[in-house]
Amino acid sequence: IALLFFVFLSFAQAQSRPELPIRMTKGMEILDSSNYAWLIHQSIKSTHDTSEMYIQVIDLRYNTVSQYFKLSANEGKGLGLYAEEKNNSPYFERLPYNEVIDSLRYGNVKHVWSIINASFFEKYEDSTQLSFPLVAKGKFITAGSSRYGPSDSAANMYYKKVRLKAMVFAKNKCHLNNYSQQNALRFEMKAADNVIVTYEHKDHPANYFAPAIKNRFQLAAILQGKLKSNYLILLSSTNTTINTAANYLKNLGVRSSILSLDGGASVFLYNQKAGTILKPTTKQDAAELKVERLPHYLFIQSK
Repeated sequence: IALLFFVFLSFAQAQSRPELPIRMTKGMEILDSSNYAWLIHQSIKSTHDTSEMYIQVIDLRYNTVSQYFKLSANEGKGLGLYAEEKNNSPYFERLPYNEVIDSLRYGNVKHVWSIINASFFEKYEDSTQLSFPLVAKGKFITAGSSRYGPSDSAANMYYKKVRLKAMVFAKNKCHLNNYSQQNALRFEMKAADNVIVTYEHKDHPANYFAPAIKNRFQLAAILQGKLKSNYLILLSSTNTTINTAANYLKNLGVRSSILSLDGGASVFLYNQKAGTILKPTTKQDAAELKVERLPHYLFIQSK
């Protein structure tokens, strides 16, 4: 009986053990694994340089995604470009990443697993408008102000025809939907918890203007797992082209659209176990650009 009980217990533990939905390949290292969330690192060496890939795999049944930002009290609201009925584009304070880490770790928020930056923004000043729309806790926050998107003020004809995507978090799942000015309000009406509007990776300005230039990129996608599980996949890459980073995700099994949350000096990644992995940085005068301060963060916490 004791032997049967041990076998049954071992089987039950194996059945309940979180299963990583992507296949580990040579050179991959798990930096953190807890509560159905994984942080994986891989260095990819070429003849001349090395790219670093940091993949987060997050089961949304057991983890929540939230936004962290602070609207500026000293600036008015500019005209937004990407929502017909709610066309305000407020200013967001640019908050130091280290203070955001401390605020989330030692404040009232519990079980913070990771933090990234997750929105394009318009200016390196004390406060800035964001480039594209946001919904936070079911409330429409900004209609966005970028001229590099499908608006009447588009910088060129290519961007006038770009299709934006909405990353929608609701009911323990993430969906990637087409976005337009006309359907902006339905995300509020359908009780979406959080919505981030941005480019597909192929429409990122880096891909349009300089596709061969290597940089940092912050990409997002989703992956369907077993038993209707829904995984959020986040990739923070260094020293890659955006297409190389997107193809890396496809090789891991991603079949969804791949969205670009940010790129360049402002890419940021923090993990509870590994610490600050990617700091916002630039080869230029950091004091001048103040790149260490960002206007919008996304954080993952276990339920």
